[in-house]
Amino acid sequence: MLKKYMVHPGFVTSKDGDRHWISARKLMELYGVPPSLCIIFDNRDTESYSGLISRELTYLYPRNDGKYKKINLEE
Repeated sequence: MLKKYMVHPGFVTSKDGDRHWISARKLMELYGVPPSLCIIFDNRDTESYSGLISRELTYLYPRNDGKYKKINLEE
């Protein structure tokens, strides 16, 4: 199955100043995308992704505001 999303797990700082780790699995859940359509980005191995930059991927990141929009998978 063709991958459509690049998931970037990472830390966010909430309004009260607390830092929280948002995992790749949690991001996929928050955005409503299935793992089968995702590539999980790993900061420790950026060279592995060089060939993917030219592909049309949607990049999913943690949001400080917590407002995640579900992605319409039918597009």
